[in-house]
Amino acid sequence: MIMLAKTRRTYMQNNKPLWFGQTKRWYDSNRWRRVASAHKNQYPLCEICLKLGIERPVAVTDHIIPHNGDYALFWDWDNLQSLCATCHGLKRAVEHGGHMPGCDVDGNPLDDSHWWNKT
Repeated sequence: MIMLAKTRRTYMQNNKPLWFGQTKRWYDSNRWRRVASAHKNQYPLCEICLKLGIERPVAVTDHIIPHNGDYALFWDWDNLQSLCATCHGLKRAVEHGGHMPGCDVDGNPLDDSHWWNKT
């Protein structure tokens, strides 16, 4: 039992993965600020809102695939997308077990895991 508690502490600290502190430093770096700013300049509108036919300015440069501490995936330009604050919040909710509500202008669900998109 004691070994299990020590092992768990190695992977988690204050209910956050140990890589969390490292990635916070990545997000706080000048390099990330330059990358995020360049991405926002190249893609100034929210990509999810555009699927809905809405033009809303970008607020966040987001990772499409969560990096979970993977250095290469964190800095991969092709893994970035521009999102407004609302869509970023919805995406975070989906990542924590929810489902993306809504559909695009053609009536297709926005959530890639929706059963309609599996056929």
